[in-house]
Amino acid sequence: MFSGAGNGVVRIWSTEHGTEVAQLTGHRAYIKALAFDPVHRRLVTGSGDTTVRVWETSSLADRMRSRQEYTAIATRLAARVEALAARLGAAEAARVLAADGELTEREREIADHLCWARELRGQ
Repeated sequence: MFSGAGNGVVRIWSTEHGTEVAQLTGHRAYIKALAFDPVHRRLVTGSGDTTVRVWETSSLADRMRSRQEYTAIATRLAARVEALAARLGAAEAARVLAADGELTEREREIADHLCWARELRGQ
């Protein structure tokens, strides 16, 4: 579901959860009109700034699926990463997880992100 705001931002909402999942920016004034083409998965918006924009939403849907997958994996690995990093430090935890043959390549990549995010936070 899409909505337009007075500040020119188009919001994309999850109809399943009722939460905002993304924002499209580019207009300089209020959103005056929205139209969605479900066949080509394009959103067309018109603004009070007299511009019309065409948004390609299929790539957005792919990014959203990827983001949901990332969040699910990160949530599943977070406690393990925190425990290892607390005991060994973030750099060593990243090395241990990178060598873990039970994790998929994607899981190892996300575990590495979590380790380095922890390091950047100074933990």
